[in-house]
Amino acid sequence: MQRKKNVSEQKLMTIGQVAKLSGVGVETIRFYEREGVLPKPKRKPSGYRQFDDETVQRIRFIRKVQNVGFSLSEAGNLASSKGVPAAIEQISRRIEELRELQRELRQHHRSRSK
Repeated sequence: MQRKKNVSEQKLMTIGQVAKLSGVGVETIRFYEREGVLPKPKRKPSGYRQFDDETVQRIRFIRKVQNVGFSLSEAGNLASSKGVPAAIEQISRRIEELRELQRELRQHHRSRSK
């Protein structure tokens, strides 16, 4: 089993590297920080941000969650490791809501095509 690297063992990246790996712009990362969906990164003495691989994974997850209709705030909450059981429940509810909407649309389409 592979152990999780602590921060001092991880390769730290610049904001530009994180943007490229996660598929978003630098300004998006800064916005996510301001909105509180990303934790504040460590900084070099020069003030430059230093990010780890977990940040890239979190941004990718947030984007996926937003792409299926969750707000940025909801996506940030879902990305929080503390909220995993609640996140699963919230996603399950959203799936059921979408299935109900799908059933209604199919029924509406069938009634109009007759």
